[in-house]
Amino acid sequence: MTALRIIAQLWVKDGAFQAFNQYERAALACAVKHGATIVEIKQNHAADDGTPHEIHVIDFPSQAAFAAYRNDPAIVAMAELRERSIARTDIETVML
Repeated sequence: MTALRIIAQLWVKDGAFQAFNQYERAALACAVKHGATIVEIKQNHAADDGTPHEIHVIDFPSQAAFAAYRNDPAIVAMAELRERSIARTDIETVML
């Protein structure tokens, strides 16, 4: 089994930081439930130069664990909240 590092760059929609924070708390808790380790979260909520508002570095124990997280009913149920708060997400995956 090969571990997987996820590097997610997130851009938050104007005026949606409260909804984003709600989504983020629940999503990170769900990731941990699937064996993830939160390596780092960089915040730049004042970004107005096109750079991401947050960057998350998260390690999953396997590709299967990441897939289980993405398909978790809790994540699926929050799709509307995610859509309402996140303008753009760029994800890079690295095998560890």
